Amino acid sequence: MAKWPSNAFFLKGMYKSAGEDIKTFRKSHAKVRISFSTLAMITYEQKPVFHESEIFSHLGGELGLWLGLSLIACIVASSAFAVGPLSLPERRSIHSCGTQLGGKQSKNSEALHEFLQQYSNLNSRRRNAYGHPQYIIKSHLFNGKTYKFNVESWLSFQYGNCFTLKAKESHILKQWKASSAGYAGGLELVIEMEPGEYVPISHTIGARILIHNANDTPDPETNGINIIPGYETDISLRQTIIKRLPAI
Repeated sequence: MAKWPSNAFFLKGMYKSAGEDIKTFRKSHAKVRISFSTLAMITYEQKPVFHESEIFSHLGGELGLWLGLSLIACIVASSAFAVGPLSLPERRSIHSCGTQLGGKQSKNSEALHEFLQQYSNLNSRRRNAYGHPQYIIKSHLFNGKTYKFNVESWLSFQYGNCFTLKAKESHILKQWKASSAGYAGGLELVIEMEPGEYVPISHTIGARILIHNANDTPDPETNGINIIPGYETDISLRQTIIKRLPAI
């Protein structure tokens, strides 16, 4: 992550608006670069250390070596000394409700709770109207070129309006494949945060970037990377395949 843009780059006028200085621009814009560190596919494969027939022979050998006992002797001994399950007094594991709920909520918490309650009562059309529009994506480059793409919008209860970038035509998907590792073969976005549109209960200004498989349902609440204005954020990806052992 580095401060963006530089004074020299801003003076070129590529993103400069009429009457806007670099300080104002940095407060409302961020740059994101997403690329692969390598195009090679890395495979991790799980392999069994022991076969089923070797487990008991190995366990019995270890017991005989370190304890001087056989596996059958251990089973007999464990059954001879078996007792009921140990239990701790329940009072030790129960916290007082007064300790947890006795404190007062702050004004910010009360305002947030009230806002979320009113927001949840709105229909999807009104929720979308209160959020950021899709034109907050000011520019984009992929493999160093500009391509047309569809923007699929959807709502997140925590983050409001969210947008998924997709290829505009099915035959363009071939062009949406990284041609090389590094920045030259990745995706570059410039996003406007619109700081003047935030409500008073918002503690931060920024965006959340989520990279996922095209067939997966995005989940920004669990996954994602926060982007802050005034900086260039580099996200490096690596393709991996994990071949796990079958469940028993």
